[in-house]
Amino acid sequence: MDGLFDVELVPGPDGDLRGPRSGTPMDAHGLAELVQRTGGAGDDVRIVMAGAGRHAAVFAELAGLLGRDVLITPAGGETRWPSGRADAAPSLDAATPVDAATACPADWRVVQPPAMATDLPGWYDTSDGVVRERTGTVTLPLPGGLMLATRADFVARRAAAATLLPGHAELTTIGAAVRAGGFVVGDYAGGHEVADGRRLAASLAELPLYGTEVRMWIAWPADRDEQERLDRNLRNFAETTGAIVWAPAPEATTEVLDGCRDLSVSARDGRPATWRVYSPTLAGIPRFESDADGRLSPAGELLTRSTDGVPLISVPPDRWRAARHWYAEVAPRGGLFAVDLTVLPDGRWAVQHAGSGPHVLGPREFQRVLRSTGWRGEDLMLLASYPAGAGQGLRRHGRWLADDLGAGIWVLPAETDIAVRNGIPRALDRQGRPVAWERLADGDSAHWRSADGILLPADVRPDGSRSTEGQGPVRRTSEVVPDPAPAATGRDGSECDPDAAPNDPLTGEKPPVERALAGGPVPSRNPFPMPPTGSTPRLHSARSRLKHGIYWLADRPRVNADPIDLYVICGATPDQVAEDGLPTPHLFAVGLLRPPAPDSLRPGENLVRVRVGEAGAVDLSSIDVHVPPTLQLLLSGWGESYLLPGGLLERTRLLAGYLTDPAGGYRPGPEFGGEQPLRLRCRGARHGIDGLPADVPRWPRAADTTAYALLPGSRVAAAGGALAMLSGKPRPKAGHRLLQLRVPRRRAIDVRAVTAQLAELSSVLSCAGALNGEKIELILPARDYDTVTVLQVLAPGRLSWRSVPGSGGVPLTDFLASDGGTAAGASAAR
Repeated sequence: MDGLFDVELVPGPDGDLRGPRSGTPMDAHGLAELVQRTGGAGDDVRIVMAGAGRHAAVFAELAGLLGRDVLITPAGGETRWPSGRADAAPSLDAATPVDAATACPADWRVVQPPAMATDLPGWYDTSDGVVRERTGTVTLPLPGGLMLATRADFVARRAAAATLLPGHAELTTIGAAVRAGGFVVGDYAGGHEVADGRRLAASLAELPLYGTEVRMWIAWPADRDEQERLDRNLRNFAETTGAIVWAPAPEATTEVLDGCRDLSVSARDGRPATWRVYSPTLAGIPRFESDADGRLSPAGELLTRSTDGVPLISVPPDRWRAARHWYAEVAPRGGLFAVDLTVLPDGRWAVQHAGSGPHVLGPREFQRVLRSTGWRGEDLMLLASYPAGAGQGLRRHGRWLADDLGAGIWVLPAETDIAVRNGIPRALDRQGRPVAWERLADGDSAHWRSADGILLPADVRPDGSRSTEGQGPVRRTSEVVPDPAPAATGRDGSECDPDAAPNDPLTGEKPPVERALAGGPVPSRNPFPMPPTGSTPRLHSARSRLKHGIYWLADRPRVNADPIDLYVICGATPDQVAEDGLPTPHLFAVGLLRPPAPDSLRPGENLVRVRVGEAGAVDLSSIDVHVPPTLQLLLSGWGESYLLPGGLLERTRLLAGYLTDPAGGYRPGPEFGGEQPLRLRCRGARHGIDGLPADVPRWPRAADTTAYALLPGSRVAAAGGALAMLSGKPRPKAGHRLLQLRVPRRRAIDVRAVTAQLAELSSVLSCAGALNGEKIELILPARDYDTVTVLQVLAPGRLSWRSVPGSGGVPLTDFLASDGGTAAGASAAR
């Protein structure tokens, strides 16, 4: 059978694998060498052997080495020949597996390469124990569409297709390779053609495309003539099908966005790009548009509702009708932002759009929606109920959103209801018993904790009082927090209204703690005056290009024409800022004209006042692209603000510090006299690498690439761990192992590029130079381990590295967690 390479094996006396006429045991590498040496390279492999499934691990490794599917008999299966004898069969094609116990036909088991394993079908039809060639155009199912493939790229495109989850129901997805400006269409006979737009439409005749909107999962060619040809073919495809066709903008890359598993486009620098629309004649207005995540989202109005205590509600009508009564009972709480969103059957978070139903949330769009409803960086509390089957997907998507937001997200357990008491949502199971909320965020730091089904500030002691050393998000107080669990009673012991909190007998108001839990102001006495407010400066365009070090900022932005005094919020004491630099994951600081209210700062935050010389503070109207989401969040609610780029900080001097007082207000701190410059200390970036900023060049830039890691290897200071990697294979080193890794696009950090990026930013303190000095080329953060595959493990030989049998085709996380990888992995990932 064309494209299928048969290998006949028999079990050896020691349970190993051997050829029928050879007494030499064979492992996966020996089998791979045999297949490639005897003409089977590029083919699927069929193992003709009774009970081959008992050696599934060996054949999985073989599939990984060849990059092809391997067909085997089940573990309890035998091979049957039409004549009853193997030596009388005309070819191995006649072999069929049967169940050894029942003698009934059994299906061939398709073992896919571990790094690209999916639930999608293989090249051949293997039903009823017979291997049959498929016919027609090679297509793979996509959620709401098709992926075109050829014999050469079938396995890779099948793996890519499996990463995509269902998108919007009104959007059809077509994936295809592009060559010479046309679309590559393959057939199961092994051939292919480069089709124009009309021929592509004919190949997809089974899809009802007329009047729909189609997004193309393609990559633009680099050649200008081929780009023009592809542009014409896309227009012809739209005219022929009568569909509105969306394609990535030239120079953009199409990829499956992490977390929400939807299709997006990104520019070469990793920022979201836009889609280009091709509308046929007489087509209506497109129903979709590019969003902030580089995805296609419904152009219709976002349907949201709000109450005082739940500022963001975007749920189906039946959910709104069932929950509206208790939405209105939820009271606002300082430091906690309540939302209720649509949860899809697979657990992903979605919002409702007018006339088009739910749409999955991406991280930037989620931030935009949150900010529009008043979110300012608080922890989120998701009030959505969901079935148990959606739990894993809900947590996976939620952790991804929480990581991008930089805030904790609290979710209910599955099959949980909400009851509101004293304005506070309480989680109850279906039997009415309190259950704990779950926090979706990395790290142990939390502003809230779950107790008896409700969320309380983390600094509340078990007896209900607040600790003066706690980390709660609202003002600390020594008064007792009432326990919401027991029934409320009057002074005489009689039961009273549980929702009516006791008021102060003199003022008639709720006590301070009740107002704190409800998000209201808590009165305080501030013995210290507020620091003075600065004066708005004159602005002008920079007279020459500034080396500010911010890629999304214009070369000649509008800057201050006169010196200006600003306030900078710092997550350290003023003395620590002067000595070690301002801890920040960014390559800039934000200066405020007016000191913020002390109770608006997070625990541990203080202020420093700085004097910025001419052309050191940038007016935000100078940003010539969309304001990055991180900066938008930093600017939320602080009034008149200015950007202090790392490349201009030599113009900024420390004047004084102010310490946040637990009783309220700012205590005067050290005076610096204006001689000491403000410096930035790289710390707290999401990637976890201590000493590197968040916005760093990533590797590989374009596509999945092979990298290598020595175990044990160089140590990298990082939260959760990190792995030092090399782009090329090093020389053998005694006492070490070498991992050959497949690294997806933009997962690792390019140390050399980071060093070059920070070379001229003398006011930014980082570890890039030290890492480069240790000859560390690439760093893989621990949070990306699960995206990387160990292709093979190599041990040092006399002159070269040699492969360790049975060690490849597993995720890096599994390898490091295994007995074989623990010791070395711990050393390399510290």
